[in-house]
Amino acid sequence: MKTLTNSIHFWVVLSLIFLIGIFLISENTFVLILSGGSVLILFYFLINKFQLNSIYKLAENSFKSVSDKKDNTPIEVLPKHNLLAEEVFESVAKIEKQGKINIVEDQKSTEEIIKDDPSNWNPTEELKIILEDVLKLTHQILFTYTTCFYWYNNQTQQLVLAAKLTESPNFSDQKKKLLGNDIISEAAVLKKVIILNHISIEKESDELGYYTYPQGIHSAIAVPTLLTSGATSNVVGVLIVDSKADDAFGEETISIVKNITHLISSIVKSHSEKFDLISDSTLLKSEHRIKNKIRSFNDVVNVVNQLVEETSQLVTWNALSTILFDSDLQKWVVTSSRTRFNTKYVVSKQEISLNNSIVGKSIFENKIQSIEKFEEELLPRFMSQEKEIGILGRGSFYSIPISGINKCFGALTIETSEGTTIANKEIENIYNLTSLCGLVFEMHSLSSAVTFYKNSDEINSLLKPNYFKDRLEIELKRADDVGSDMTFVLISLSNPDEVQLRYGPKGFLEAMKSVTDIVVQNVRVYDILGRIDGRLIGIILTHTTANEAYIWAEKIRSRISSSSIVFEESSFSVTVSCGVCGAIEGMTSEIIIENAEEALKKAIKTGGNMVGIY
Repeated sequence: MKTLTNSIHFWVVLSLIFLIGIFLISENTFVLILSGGSVLILFYFLINKFQLNSIYKLAENSFKSVSDKKDNTPIEVLPKHNLLAEEVFESVAKIEKQGKINIVEDQKSTEEIIKDDPSNWNPTEELKIILEDVLKLTHQILFTYTTCFYWYNNQTQQLVLAAKLTESPNFSDQKKKLLGNDIISEAAVLKKVIILNHISIEKESDELGYYTYPQGIHSAIAVPTLLTSGATSNVVGVLIVDSKADDAFGEETISIVKNITHLISSIVKSHSEKFDLISDSTLLKSEHRIKNKIRSFNDVVNVVNQLVEETSQLVTWNALSTILFDSDLQKWVVTSSRTRFNTKYVVSKQEISLNNSIVGKSIFENKIQSIEKFEEELLPRFMSQEKEIGILGRGSFYSIPISGINKCFGALTIETSEGTTIANKEIENIYNLTSLCGLVFEMHSLSSAVTFYKNSDEINSLLKPNYFKDRLEIELKRADDVGSDMTFVLISLSNPDEVQLRYGPKGFLEAMKSVTDIVVQNVRVYDILGRIDGRLIGIILTHTTANEAYIWAEKIRSRISSSSIVFEESSFSVTVSCGVCGAIEGMTSEIIIENAEEALKKAIKTGGNMVGIY
């Protein structure tokens, strides 16, 4: 096209020079008139040609920033154009030259909103101001009766009014509306431009849907605003313009509105990126404070409390809680709970239903559970008896797992008021914080495992005497503080000297290993086993009374006596005796060991293969 244009210019200029020459040298009146007229015509052609080229370049530069690639948005109808291109291009070029959108009168500027402090930034207010400026520009360019913009939520299938500029006193006050058969809904769902140029008064309400009373609108355009992410494009909103004139909008009008929606799309993308940057900055500060807590405290509970504190600053909430596994109670329980407005809620130490609750599902599957309308959910939040307790809720509920590398250690829950939801980006940020806390749990578990193996017997995997006595002291104090039962049991071969004399040191070790294996198979994961010396095995039975421990010891004694030990191509059996002592308040590890040893000696003196109780 450019080569053809240059070629035409060349021949026109050459013809113009030729005709001027004829005009100057000719004496014939007819030739003079003909050549003079031709010169004037060619001059007029050249002037108009240069003017059209100037307009073309101006338009190209004006839309370059908002339309770098070809727009493939489908168009429903392509009616006639009724605006002057020069006026449109001059208006858009003027906006481009200014470098930023003018602020609507009587509104604060974006700079005033932010005040260089991210904590003062109001994203909703800023975006609303910019959208109002864009609508004002659209209204001035297209001379519309109403110009408005609706957000589109694909998940809830709703349209939300973001901004409007109208001459009508009958524009609907309804901010949200469900998808229907109107022009806005069609543009959002079909992802294409919808144009109506001959709207009758009878169909106006059905076609438009945003007036409370017919206004005599005869033309309208709805253009979807697309936000591209990778290879996909999603509709985030719809721009609508209308006019009382019939057949008011044409092909070039559609092009203009499309470019305006590109501008809105760029604004939304920039706004989202800005929001993400500020959100990431806030998240980094929260992570820094949690890491400081990790350095300051060895107790994971303090780290979890800091997690709750940071979460309360990041999102809008009505209730917050944390759920962890209580090793003393051997149950999943609520460890902390916060509520606003003094509403009734779950309390600390309250057990949750792991197999029948949203929180339990989050822990069991190690996944985030987001419930936007809790009242429509079949599963309870924490436990089946929530209605009886009176902790009914209406609104959104989120359960975010506190995860390590391969294990879930609990959950953080957030509940919001009715109609309030938490953005996916905010949930993702909180999940990053819970994952950080999960790593603390992971390191704590690894540290405990390292300590265990460091202080364990290499042959029988029993805790070494000194470390075992320290653990016994800790468990005695824990039982005092919690008010729970604890019993200490000593186990010994009934005739250790005879076994060692008969089968030698290796046979004696094999016998002790066989006894240890049977004991390990019959204790709970939270019971503690260790060596008192080379011949005595100690067991700390938590949450167990002396009578319960006696029954347990009898079961162990019976199983050991009925088992055989394979050694050097032969087998033999052994019996054991046990000493049982229940803990009482204020008892030390030395005293409880002495009492258990006394009960054990009585059992051996009586003949062995017995259980003695102190």
